[in-house]
Amino acid sequence: MNIYSLSFKNIFENKWRTLTLGSFIFVVSFLLVFFLSFTSTIKSNMEEAISYVLTGDLQIREASTKEEDMFTMKGDWGDLAYLKREQTDKVEQALRGDEQIVESTRLVRHAALLSKDELMEPSLIVGMESKTNAYKKYVSLLEGRYLSNDRKGEVVLPKQQATKLGVKVGDKINAVAQTKDGQPVQVPLEVVGIGEIELFATFSFAPTYVDLATAQELIGFQAGEATDLVVYLKDRQNAEQELTALTDKLAASGLSASDVKLSTWKDMGGFVLSTVNIEIMMFYACIAILLVIIAILITNIVLMMGLERRQEVGTLRAIGFNRSRIVQIFLGEILLITAIFFAIGAACGLLVNYIFSQVGLPIFSPLSNITGKMLYLNFDVAQVVPALLVVFGIALLSALYPSLKSASLSPVEALKEVS
Repeated sequence: MNIYSLSFKNIFENKWRTLTLGSFIFVVSFLLVFFLSFTSTIKSNMEEAISYVLTGDLQIREASTKEEDMFTMKGDWGDLAYLKREQTDKVEQALRGDEQIVESTRLVRHAALLSKDELMEPSLIVGMESKTNAYKKYVSLLEGRYLSNDRKGEVVLPKQQATKLGVKVGDKINAVAQTKDGQPVQVPLEVVGIGEIELFATFSFAPTYVDLATAQELIGFQAGEATDLVVYLKDRQNAEQELTALTDKLAASGLSASDVKLSTWKDMGGFVLSTVNIEIMMFYACIAILLVIIAILITNIVLMMGLERRQEVGTLRAIGFNRSRIVQIFLGEILLITAIFFAIGAACGLLVNYIFSQVGLPIFSPLSNITGKMLYLNFDVAQVVPALLVVFGIALLSALYPSLKSASLSPVEALKEVS
């Protein structure tokens, strides 16, 4: 007799029990497949936002800089490490012709105070070359326009700064700072745009964008000097390999590790990424609770099956079935139920993921602060694999002990109960 045919037959003996267990398997399978796509989309979008808003995929800085994360306003601005013009020229020469690079720009970052009448607000000024378009993808304008290509002294303010200063598009403000030589400086700015950085609403950080020449004036740089040179790649996930290749190119051009420091978006956006990872872990904590409930349910169901089938188990032991074969019957029943309802749940999860990858998933506050108001899910059939391993692993481990206990019934005890 095929023992798995007994497992299949037993599924239909108590349909209510099968449907109860199956419904839990369906729900957790669906949620796992959905949330794997959901959380991977959140993380990839946040990685892209970090890169586009400030860090780029690769950063080249002066070797003596001690900064470990770009999302900070800390720093000794009176003794600032920066790239000289000859260094930035060599870096840009090394970047030319690299097919993996989409865009690069010299960047000047400087802490400053924005002032309007008697009001003053601290800010991180970010100056970039006029050719740069990357920041526009995640800086959503509420009023006005982005920086122009041929004008100096323009500024795009984050919404919270504009609100605190009480300014609107067309108003004049001042940026007050200290140059690299320790001299006070005040630069007039015209507000040409007010926006907010998508996905960063939960963070107090929000850069203020100006043109490169204005930022250089604010920090006392000469033309060509920069705090960073950032690079945008075709594939951000290849940043480590590109960093190694670029290090070799720079060394060949005369820039060694004692001259420049290279880092990736993972290094320079670590604070934001770690915060997002904590929020993602909270999602999976909810799934873990559901998995624990399913594990308890499976354990209780198998124990109930053992009690209901004591005579059947005893008879099977009496006619020669050993303990391991009876365990296989119990486990086969649980795994068959798991397979059937996992397949249904995973298929529904993939279908939902595909639909929302095309039409987008509307997200409401406060979750929209880290996802955006419309989230287009990453659709990947391979996301079924980790869900399958988790669900079947939980089912197998939860059913193993009660199956062993139920299969340990002595034939003599079963015969006594029959008589």
